[in-house]
Amino acid sequence: MLMSMTGYGRSEISNEKVAISIELKSLNSRYFEFVPRLPGFLTFLEDEASRLIKSGCIRGRITLSVKREYLSNGESAKTIDLIKFRQYRDIVSELAAELGSNEELSLADYLQLPDIISSKKDINEPDITKLFCDGLNAAITKLKSIRLLEGNNLKVDIESRLNSITKELNEIELMDQEFQSVRFDKYKERVSSILNDLSIDTDRLYQEIAIQVEKRDITEELVRMKSHLQLFSTYFDNEDPVGKTMNFLLQEMNREMNTIGSKTDNHDISHLVVNIKNELERIREQVQNIL
Repeated sequence: MLMSMTGYGRSEISNEKVAISIELKSLNSRYFEFVPRLPGFLTFLEDEASRLIKSGCIRGRITLSVKREYLSNGESAKTIDLIKFRQYRDIVSELAAELGSNEELSLADYLQLPDIISSKKDINEPDITKLFCDGLNAAITKLKSIRLLEGNNLKVDIESRLNSITKELNEIELMDQEFQSVRFDKYKERVSSILNDLSIDTDRLYQEIAIQVEKRDITEELVRMKSHLQLFSTYFDNEDPVGKTMNFLLQEMNREMNTIGSKTDNHDISHLVVNIKNELERIREQVQNIL
């Protein structure tokens, strides 16, 4: 089934000491991009988080946000992160010098900044690792379910547009067949009017006309377009990522329609070509979001 690259997954998990809230937000991207926003005590799990998310999501820009809360049962110690405090102080001093300002932050202002004061309890690394990974896997599962739901919505829209394209291709094929004899007569009349004062072999005349008519023939392009459409439809139930493959096939279909548009001398066919190219562009925009 198709899977979108946009989605959202959230989970909450806790033990007797700490509660963790995990959020995953996914946007479309050509590659896998991981944007972690982890509290300090979980930064050692960044690589493991990236591995778990990539195995489940493969492609897209994934933002991971984690919040934690130490639970009230049991004593907890309030601590001040002096390293973080000095970093904030240096940033404020540098900014004030750059702006030529004498304004300073009060101690109370500093204490309001993120991660200056924290509550700590004794939580060993194996416990927090298991807790975090379990919560992350739950969030990944929810993210994938949303991606599948969005992918199904994209499938419905794309199938509708493919049906419209198929219908208009059939119209083009019928028009071209009906127009072939008209085209031959038009060329014959045009050439005859130009050469009416010259003697020319009739067989030679018909041969040249046939060559010109052949240059306008779009049968091969129509056959390839129909083949591309059939192949495109098979991707809907593919278990593997197909977004890039779909995009490539759309480029091929667009080339075929450009060729048909340049060959035809029928205005009605030209209008249908424009319609089909518009539909292909809308499908291409949707495919950019498919895994």
